[in-house]
Amino acid sequence: MFGRSGITAAVKVEEEDDGKTPAAKRAGEYVTLKVQDTDGRAVYRTMRRTEQLQGLMDFYYDRAHGRVQRGTGRFLYDGRRLSGWQTPAELDMEDFDEVDFFEELIGRRGRQLVAGEDDADDSSSPEVEASSLITLRVKDSEGVRITRTMRTTDALDDLMDFYLGMVPADMDAAEGVFMHYGRRVTGDRTPADYDMEDGDEVSFFPDGTWTTPVTLTVTDNNGRRVTHTMRRLHILDILFDLYFAMLPSTAPREGVFIYHCRELSPKQTPDECNMKDDDEIAFSPFSKPSAFVTLTIRGNNNNGGGSVVVTRTMLRTQERLQDLIDLYFAMVPTDDERGEFDVTYCGRKVDGEKTPADYGMEDGDQLRLAPATERSRFVTINLVTMVGVKRAYPLRRTDELQGLMDLCLSREPASMYQNGCIFLYNGRRRVQGSETPDDLELKDGDTIDPGKSVHGRFAHEGSP
Repeated sequence: MFGRSGITAAVKVEEEDDGKTPAAKRAGEYVTLKVQDTDGRAVYRTMRRTEQLQGLMDFYYDRAHGRVQRGTGRFLYDGRRLSGWQTPAELDMEDFDEVDFFEELIGRRGRQLVAGEDDADDSSSPEVEASSLITLRVKDSEGVRITRTMRTTDALDDLMDFYLGMVPADMDAAEGVFMHYGRRVTGDRTPADYDMEDGDEVSFFPDGTWTTPVTLTVTDNNGRRVTHTMRRLHILDILFDLYFAMLPSTAPREGVFIYHCRELSPKQTPDECNMKDDDEIAFSPFSKPSAFVTLTIRGNNNNGGGSVVVTRTMLRTQERLQDLIDLYFAMVPTDDERGEFDVTYCGRKVDGEKTPADYGMEDGDQLRLAPATERSRFVTINLVTMVGVKRAYPLRRTDELQGLMDLCLSREPASMYQNGCIFLYNGRRRVQGSETPDDLELKDGDTIDPGKSVHGRFAHEGSP
């Protein structure tokens, strides 16, 4: 086998087996490692997993037969420099893992000075800076990692060809693309052209241009940023899982991911959302409500003294709203003995057996006491957007619906309604902005559907 110097020296030293140690135990205690240098020398050694790697380093220097000055090089594993005190067990090394050795590139003159030799005849030998080398890693979707050290001025074709030569032949790797931080890497350029640094990773994506990857970033309100390059046809759950994996243990993990003011589903893909390189997705955690909530109930004084307000702090998820209602009637004289009053919240009649949490009540919210025979002045209407999100909006029965329509459109991307928008009630009845809930005889919980207008017609199937 030939290397750069023309000969590869391969030496494999194995511990003797006296036959007394069980095979399973021997396999677990020992590991065979390979040291490969830039001159093509390969040195193997079998050692204990708990033995310090200094023994492997010394073994390599002994086998170099004076060609390498002891202590003048670097040993790298997966692009990281090794220390003599580390052990194979600490680094999860496996049989026949490769450790790369690189001499300190101080030139021949420098090596002779270290050895104490006269350098009078070598003044013409060029010196090579150690910073001219860079160690890069290629990683693909199958988990294969290939590490190679090269000059920063070498064409990246060397790295690509090295990777393609190492992967199995059935992977059809020639159809893929190489990416570095979201940019496509071409073989005619160098690591210096892409500002690559020692230890950087180049991602390989097979299957051609139809799966060209996209680089996305998840941000949150604490300034955290998690960036990941993924295929456009992979679901976003891969990115979301990575974000959660990078969070500290105390960080909130319940919330929504927002992209261009729209809530994302983990089952969506970047392709479905028309995402582009360097787009950002914001994570908005759910705020955990307090165990307590302070509510007020307002009614009219029978003695003509204006309105009466009773306030109480109660357990959000445990106490019934009936307790607040009973407190009001205990403190304020009323004619409710025959059930002539209703308690409403946001225009809806309140069920006393439910809790504040059932209605999503927050601190400072107000319940109203009204005669049961008097129709509520408020009504709660549901709007279902084009992306399937249902939102409830309370409004007066005499308010024009144009305000509600404008509010709905302001919360959606303008691109969704480039040709206009039509609002429908009961699936077919077109709603005019000048109409009111009373005009349409809307009741609590009724739904209005907004949709795209295509050349003056409603885009949903079955619309007029």
